[in-house]
Parts: sequence; C-alpha cells; structure tokens
Amino acid sequence: MMITRLAPAALAALLLLGACTPEPTETQSPTASTPAATPTITPSPSPSPSASPSPTSTLSPEQEAAQAAAVEYFRALNAVRSDPDADFQQVANATTGTFTSAVAQVINTYRSNGVVQVGENTYTYKGVGPLVEAGGVTSVEVRVCADSSKSDLVDAEGTSVLEPDRNKFTDYRLDVVQVGNSWRVNGGPSEPAESC
Repeated sequence: MMITRLAPAALAALLLLGACTPEPTETQSPTASTPAATPTITPSPSPSPSASPSPTSTLSPEQEAAQAAAVEYFRALNAVRSDPDADFQQVANATTGTFTSAVAQVINTYRSNGVVQVGENTYTYKGVGPLVEAGGVTSVEVRVCADSSKSDLVDAEGTSVLEPDRNKFTDYRLDVVQVGNSWRVNGGPSEPAESC
C-alpha cells in the first residue's frame, strides 16, 4: 500500500519514539590512545598542568549504565527503522513491557507500508538524573535532544512520508529502569525543541 503522509496517530508516535543514532558525548572513558605517564629523571615539585589526567565521569555506575541503555535503545531503533530486515529483538532487549509494544506497533506499521529511514540523526545527551527508588523499581532519568534534520522517512518510491514543516528537534526525558542486572528504556515524555 502506498502512502503519502503519515496519519496523525503515527506521526505522534514518531515524535514519541525518535529515530536517531546516538553518539554519547558526555561520558568518555580513557582509551588506549591516552598517553601514559612516564617517569622522569628529576621529579618536578608540582604537577604540570599539561600532565593532568583526563577528565573522569562524575556519574555513578548506575547512572552510566542508564545512559548506556539509552544509547543502545536509540542505536537499535535506528537499525530497525533503516533496515526492514533488521531483527526487532534488539529493540525489545533495550526496552520494557508496554513501551516495547508501542515501539513494535509503530515499526510494524512502517514496515507494512514500506517506509524506511534514510539519512542519519544525531543525539545530544544533556544530563542524567539521580537514582530513584519507588515501589520496588530503580530508575534514572536520561535527558536527550534528538536532531532529525538530516534524516527522513521515505516510502518504496523514495518519497517522504513526513510533513515538510515538521519539527526536527525533540527533547526527551527517558525513564530508564533497572531490570535484573540490566537497564532498559521504559518510555518517557518528550517535547519539541528549538535546537539541540
């Protein structure tokens, strides 16, 4: 079936779900290319500013795990939207319950209509909230801004199914919950943004 525009409900779901490949930028761990300190023959009385260590994360292990879960969710979502043959299980592994079902419904609608994502989206990770425990559930809020200005959703003929004047920036406040030893995205509110 050929479509030219998404129904309002599908467009609302699109805004809720986002579609970007995340690029974590806030937390970086030292890599093998980080220069190691070398001994000197004459020790200096105080450390030199150029020899200071790389910045370390101020996030707790739980907050880092929650942000990593958000990164994985957006990576998986991007993969299944860009490739109609990609296994949806990777999204299911990064999400929980009702939210998994909502994402699956939108992806199935895209696939049945031959709609795929083209181009690349970017994410800016804006912050990670504190660890919250309520009702036996441990969660962390991960704040992300999605920029979809360099991507589109197109039908089998390559025609965009999105409105040309759509909002291209969205702020997300993802609820990321601990499930056993892993962290998964459980949805969360979003709103249009001026930019990321």
